[in-house]
Amino acid sequence: MLFAEWATRKRGIKIESVSEDFPDCIAWFRTGGGEQKKRIEFEYKSINFDRHKHSRRGVDCIVCWEHNWPNSPEHIEIIELRALYEVGRNAWIQPVGEEFKDQLTMRKQTFDWSVSRNAKQGDLILFYLTKPDGLIHDIFRVIGPVKSKKAAHRNASGKDFFASVRRV
Repeated sequence: MLFAEWATRKRGIKIESVSEDFPDCIAWFRTGGGEQKKRIEFEYKSINFDRHKHSRRGVDCIVCWEHNWPNSPEHIEIIELRALYEVGRNAWIQPVGEEFKDQLTMRKQTFDWSVSRNAKQGDLILFYLTKPDGLIHDIFRVIGPVKSKKAAHRNASGKDFFASVRRV
């Protein structure tokens, strides 16, 4: 219902069909050169698409309330309704150890930093300086998608989750 309202009023997307079968919906999206047919799957959380073992080749777009799939396939467009309706943002407390304090305070306004794997664009990150400071020092907003990548500060797995953040 929310997608249908947003699609028709705000974007001029034409919904051709909605089904109980996979994919859930067929719609026509306006493009620069006309219209493009897209196969859509509806999920409450985007990661459920992967958990349900749907065919990644069977859809062009996932419409969800919450986009929580950090390494979603790039060829699948993710439409996060809570972001479109500007509701449901999260705030995360990110501990920062003494060894990273100077790196954080000397950074520019926008940079990549380690964040919760569940963080999303628009969420707030409250950087908490651990002992001896013991205080929230900076507030940033996540401005880019969360991606898994190699982290120099990780010794075992070598992976962490990063996103572009901007000082509030």
